[in-house]
Amino acid sequence: MPASTTNVLVVRPDAIGDVTLMIPMLNTLKKTIPNARIYPLLQPYTKALLDHHPAVTQVVLDRKKQGKCKTIRQFFSYVAYIKSFQFDVVVFSYLDGFYAVLAWMAGIPIRIGDGQKIGLRMFLNRPVSLHFRHLLIHEVEQNIELLHGLRVPLSK
Repeated sequence: MPASTTNVLVVRPDAIGDVTLMIPMLNTLKKTIPNARIYPLLQPYTKALLDHHPAVTQVVLDRKKQGKCKTIRQFFSYVAYIKSFQFDVVVFSYLDGFYAVLAWMAGIPIRIGDGQKIGLRMFLNRPVSLHFRHLLIHEVEQNIELLHGLRVPLSK
């Protein structure tokens, strides 16, 4: 990772429990890249969980889950909005086709996500093989495993 500030988007626009289980990953990310500016992409109802978290620079509210991406024009407006942050990295703690295309079209240079999702792998340039259905590996560990896509030693 570059020595200057690194802008990181972390995609997690789903439920409260999933956002909570992502917090150790945010802590690890901030310890690993202290100069990182971390922007979780969340739903409005989970925003309060991370609004004042010390590792978080700003919460980005997801437009899709708010129903604000129903047209092509709205989608391209969302792409421009994400592009305006000039993200260097996106970590997909939640990965589906919409967010993969959004990050790719926004030109985020480093795109990290679950390489086991074969249909979406083409949108990732740093896939990490995860096994979310593996019962012996907690979701917190899976989220932290994604950070290996940064290709730097992780700080504990």
